[in-house]
Amino acid sequence: MKNKGFTFIELIMVILIVGIAVVPLIQMFTTSLKGSADTEATSIALELAQDKMEETKQLGFAATSSPSVTFASPFTAYSYQVTVGYVDQNFNNSGSPTEYKKVEVKVTHTSGTSTTLTTVVSNHS
Repeated sequence: MKNKGFTFIELIMVILIVGIAVVPLIQMFTTSLKGSADTEATSIALELAQDKMEETKQLGFAATSSPSVTFASPFTAYSYQVTVGYVDQNFNNSGSPTEYKKVEVKVTHTSGTSTTLTTVVSNHS
């Protein structure tokens, strides 16, 4: 007489092997999802920083620093801070007024992801 099918021990072994193999796959999947969410937050932060930098550059040499401010809906998970300071001709920070200002825009997501853009504006006509 031939036995057809699996024994109970064979079935337990298959379940154990599949269970061991699935755990790393699930961990890899969740890690990739987290990385995807961080990438999205960084991309949005970069877009918002570019927009805020353009607004600040339009003010020209009159641009001033701002406190940390939250963006309006639908970007309330993001805040920005504009820092403006005088720099010398070598773009090193200067304690006194010069013909150059360094403008830095930092956008931060509530998850802690942040993006910073920096440029220099001059007082030359």
